[in-house]
Amino acid sequence: MDSPDAVTRGPRAGRIAVVAVLALLVLAVLTGRWLSPNLLLGTRTTELSCRDGLCVEQVRRGETLILAPYDRIRVGVRGGARAYVADNPFGDSPLTVEWAGGGVRITDGTATLSWDAAVLARLGD
Repeated sequence: MDSPDAVTRGPRAGRIAVVAVLALLVLAVLTGRWLSPNLLLGTRTTELSCRDGLCVEQVRRGETLILAPYDRIRVGVRGGARAYVADNPFGDSPLTVEWAGGGVRITDGTATLSWDAAVLARLGD
């Protein structure tokens, strides 16, 4: 005979556990997507060109369960945290990087991103 201390779990306890797990999963997905610009998980960085301590990089991350995808062009001080970042308007087109007059111009022949010398000088502030 079962002791009076023995407790049996009914179907209600199982449903509560399933709801709790699903709520935690949704919370993890939403938190990951909210924090994703600050996370480096699964990020691929391709250095396109460097000159005078400044570098142009393409930063990509594909779709994952909790991290939103992105594709950006980054111009910043080599090894530094400060940078100018723009969404990549070029897709997979081959890019040309031109350094002129202290500024940089990135193009694929149809779209162009550019930062002049005065703007890039602020990265060193």
